[in-house]
Amino acid sequence: MIEAKFYIGGHFLHGERRQAVSNKHSGAQIGTFPVADEEIVCMAIAAGKEALRAMEAFPAHRRGDVLDIISHSLKEKESQFAETIAMEAGKPI
Repeated sequence: MIEAKFYIGGHFLHGERRQAVSNKHSGAQIGTFPVADEEIVCMAIAAGKEALRAMEAFPAHRRGDVLDIISHSLKEKESQFAETIAMEAGKPI
């Protein structure tokens, strides 16, 4: 079962409330994700503003390098993303 978390300011957070995610055809629960309350939203906005200030200090080519690293990291997890989406939709890959 997948138990998603928030990732804010370099930290994984669980949140107080959770929402179930179910396979739309079988109804089987495949995981949960946290529901953001006002405190979590404020933390995310503050972290985003801090990250923006940090990234603005980087020259454009360095920002591009950071985006390349993120892109490669996401690409490595492509099959995991596809499996999760397929499970939720109740479809085979």
